Amino acid sequence: MLWLDDAGLIRTASGMRPRLAGKTPVETPFVGRFGDYVELGGIRVPGGGEVSWEFPEGPFTYWRGEVVSLVAE
Repeated sequence: MLWLDDAGLIRTASGMRPRLAGKTPVETPFVGRFGDYVELGGIRVPGGGEVSWEFPEGPFTYWRGEVVSLVAE
């Protein structure tokens, strides 16, 4: 599922994604949050974001990053 802001920019994306629990894949909710949109090469992209597994005890962020360059092909 996507959540867009008033300008139509993606702010949150969520769904189910498998993760390994031992050697067993387990479908687990995950959420990506994006913001600080910048224009690079004439394209608006999120300047940063993070992706988290959503566990009952709270989120576990497994990726966080920022865009520093863009190559359009």
